[in-house]
Amino acid sequence: EGGNLTLEESLSTFEKAVNLVNYCRRLLIDVEKRISVLTAKEDGQLMEIPWGEGQKNED
Repeated sequence: EGGNLTLEESLSTFEKAVNLVNYCRRLLIDVEKRISVLTAKEDGQLMEIPWGEGQKNED
């Protein structure tokens, strides 16, 4: 935004940023797959729920 980069340098920086965002997104997805949520059942026992299942809308 400061105008200190050439068009080619700006494009290269943008491409690096896009690659970094994609890398972080993949990393987050992989981590979310490994996360489990512990919740208490009605009888008080703990139950493990895979990440994401607890966030589903139950209409």
